[in-house]
Amino acid sequence: YASRSLMMRKRKFIVESAAAALSLPSRGSIVNSYPPCLGTFTARQFDRSRPFRSVCFDLVPRSSGRARETGQPVLFGETRSQSNFENVGPLSDEMSDTDEWDTVLPFQDHTHNSAKIIIGEKCNEKGQDIFARKTFPQRLEATIATCLEMKKSALWVEVPMCRSGLIEQMASLGFKFHHVDDDGMSSHLFLWLKNDIECKIPAFATHQVGVGAIVVNSRNEILCVRELRNNYVPWKIPGGLTELGEQLDEAAIREVREETGIECRFKSVLSVRHTHGLQFGRSDLYFICRLEPLEVNDKETGRAIIPEPVPEEGEIECAAWVPMKEYKDMVYAPDGHPMMKHIMKLYDQSLDISRTVLSSVVPGRKPSPVYHAPLSNHTVRNASDTAGSQEKSRGRDLQELLANMNPILDDNVYVFATTNEPQKFSDLPAIMRFKEEEGETLILTKDLADKEVGFVHSEPYARITLSVHSALDAVGFLATVCAELAGAGISTNAAAAYYHDHIFVPLSKANHAMKILEKLSQSVKEC
Repeated sequence: YASRSLMMRKRKFIVESAAAALSLPSRGSIVNSYPPCLGTFTARQFDRSRPFRSVCFDLVPRSSGRARETGQPVLFGETRSQSNFENVGPLSDEMSDTDEWDTVLPFQDHTHNSAKIIIGEKCNEKGQDIFARKTFPQRLEATIATCLEMKKSALWVEVPMCRSGLIEQMASLGFKFHHVDDDGMSSHLFLWLKNDIECKIPAFATHQVGVGAIVVNSRNEILCVRELRNNYVPWKIPGGLTELGEQLDEAAIREVREETGIECRFKSVLSVRHTHGLQFGRSDLYFICRLEPLEVNDKETGRAIIPEPVPEEGEIECAAWVPMKEYKDMVYAPDGHPMMKHIMKLYDQSLDISRTVLSSVVPGRKPSPVYHAPLSNHTVRNASDTAGSQEKSRGRDLQELLANMNPILDDNVYVFATTNEPQKFSDLPAIMRFKEEEGETLILTKDLADKEVGFVHSEPYARITLSVHSALDAVGFLATVCAELAGAGISTNAAAAYYHDHIFVPLSKANHAMKILEKLSQSVKEC
């Protein structure tokens, strides 16, 4: 780019290009009168024996917010006086003042030691168009030469659609398309300047991210949809692509709401699929998430009121709660759905991927969720000691237990019943029995209790299982959970089993209790 003709015109280029880029006179002191989008250009004294390569313009990054706050032009960095230009030699005798010369286009520092030109849609305040098509190629060529001198890795140019005629001129200098803005109104092109190094600029948007949602209600029915087109199986789970800046949980909740009208809460990630060659030739990351529908309880019966799905107009033909057995029969069939067959196994075994929000070491970057296997503070050191390994794997650290408790609301309705004749009911499948002096207490489903004569039982209760493996000698876990619920006016009856703790709460307050426990767990994760 530093051609002989350009090198011959270097002296006038030195002064005039700096002055034009800063909207300054070619001689005299530099004043605060150039556009605030620019940094500070300074000219160094050049060596007369090196006609072009002795020229260098330093771009000082902006360090003040005054321009953005007041809209007034501000000279960022040190103010340069006339002495900066006193030693610049006279204009070449070979050039006259009326000769056409090249001007560096305004640019700014960009990522990874690159530079960036932002082409404006209109002329500047003086009615000048520094990006006019007639002079643009020469000015762009001069800018490339300056970036080479500054050892920049690449030069980027942002081109609005109304200036798309400049793209052909840029292509002749080796620029390539990279991407367009989200609104589709500006293109971004680049030129790699390190000819001795392979281009390090990555391809744009190599992947798209999608989400699918497993939503199961209290009747053990799974939420399914049938699209208006491209249905390869009778039913599929709701889902779609994430939006820019959207987290996985937000995307899954939104997609379910849009396609079915059902409001949900996020529980966990079950699996992720990585596929290539999909839409626009991009690769695809597809996350299967487990969600829980927001149900309310009937005040009279205590039973859950399950909302009816409404299909999205123009996208979804049908949305319905499908019995889990019917759905599994479909995916387990010989011509069924291999991936969803595998996902159902993960769901049945509660093999969830945990979510923890962690802060970043990068200044200004927001905390990000990390998805991982459930954590345990105690690792097994002797795999041959089976009984000991089970005990060691159980958590005792209070913060770990709270962060990973993963409360699960049981589908069944339970009651506390008592009898003085326990032998008559020894065959009843109660989930827990406890002998007291006054009689034997049984915890069993309300349906079973209602069928038996001679039982006195309580009001209906819901069971919430804290699925983290907690040690029997863990200190403070149940106390913290019960205190949190008590603060919301929810009574609790806790049962500690060997692997898990179980909380029985009034059926009418079950969903509220779940929200409180999930909020408690999330707050501990974010600490």
